[in-house]
Amino acid sequence: MSTNKFKMKPTEVTYEINGKTLRKIIDSVGIRQVDLADACGHPDGTRICNMLRKGVHKVKGSTMAPIVNLLRKKGVEVEGFHG
Repeated sequence: MSTNKFKMKPTEVTYEINGKTLRKIIDSVGIRQVDLADACGHPDGTRICNMLRKGVHKVKGSTMAPIVNLLRKKGVEVEGFHG
């Protein structure tokens, strides 16, 4: 039996989201796009707007973390996020 070990850990997780569904949810709980942009550190809402206009697409976990935090503060149950 070998005592050699090689350990790895993920450094970035990618999530598949539906931007149109996310838009409906943020609208229903009263989160503005500018609030999401501020939370993500963007100077304006352009990137958030692009994210919300797309259907299903992939987003990095580091991008989703501040969005998920805002959603949870508004009482939205977010499934599948591990960040």
